[in-house]
Amino acid sequence: MENTQNYEFNLTNDPAELEALQSRLQATLQADGIRLRVISPLNVALGEWIENIIQYAYADDATHPITVDCRIGPTDVVVQITDDGRPFNPCDYPALDPSASPSVQLAGGFTCFGICWTDWNTSGRARTTS
Repeated sequence: MENTQNYEFNLTNDPAELEALQSRLQATLQADGIRLRVISPLNVALGEWIENIIQYAYADDATHPITVDCRIGPTDVVVQITDDGRPFNPCDYPALDPSASPSVQLAGGFTCFGICWTDWNTSGRARTTS
C-alpha cells in the first residue's frame, strides 16, 4: 500500500494571505521530511500560480475561496488548486511565436497553465518537469 499524506490549505483571494500559506506549506513539508531544496522552488511556483489566480480569475472585488490540496507520496508531491474564478484554457489562445518579442507574446495569452514537480530521492535531490 502506498504511503501518502494529504493536506488541505485554505485562503481567499486576498494577496496578503499568500505568505502565510507558503509558510504553512513549508512547515508541513519539512515535518514530512522533505528538504528545503525541494520545498523552496515548489513554493515559488505555487506563489506565482496563486498570484495569477488572484490577479486574473476574478472580475469583481468580492472575497473568493481558494483551496490548495497537497498530496505527499513516496516519490512525489502533488498540489491541486481549486478556485471559483473564471475558467482559463490556454488552448483558446493562439500559439506563441518564439521569435516574437515578449510584449507580443504576453498579448497573445501567455500564462502558467500547469506545474508538475516530481521525484526526489533520499538525498533530497529533485527533478522538475512542466
